[in-house]
Amino acid sequence: MKPSFPFSQMYYLTDASLKVELLGIDEIEGKEYYKVKVQEVSNPDEFSYEFYSVESGMLEKKETFSKGEGDEVFSVLINFSDFKDMGKGYYFPHMMQMNTQGQVINFAVTSIVVKKKAKAKAFEGEF
Repeated sequence: MKPSFPFSQMYYLTDASLKVELLGIDEIEGKEYYKVKVQEVSNPDEFSYEFYSVESGMLEKKETFSKGEGDEVFSVLINFSDFKDMGKGYYFPHMMQMNTQGQVINFAVTSIVVKKKAKAKAFEGEF
C-alpha cells in the first residue's frame, strides 16, 4: 500500500493492493452521501466505508471495521466537520469526533500550517 499522508485517496485508483468500490448514495440524518468501500485485497476482513457529501464532495464520515480475537468485529466511526479554507482551495476539517466501542473522543484543530516549500530534511528517514 502507498503512503497515506496527507491524502490516501490520491492512491485509490492506482494502488493494486486496494479494492475500492462506489456502493451508491446513502442518506444519513437527512443528508446524502456517496458511500465508498475501501479494503486491502490481502485482508478482506478489514475494510472502511467512506462517506462523501453529495453537496460538497468532502469526506465527512469514515467507518472502519476490523476483526479482533475470536472473530469479534470492532468498528471506529470518525466524523469530520467544520471545514475551513486554508488557502489555495485546501479545505481541512477542524473538528473530528471518533466513536469506538461506545467511547466518544472529540478533536479540535487549533491551527494548520500549509507551507509553500517543504525542506528536504522533512523527507529524510523511513516511512
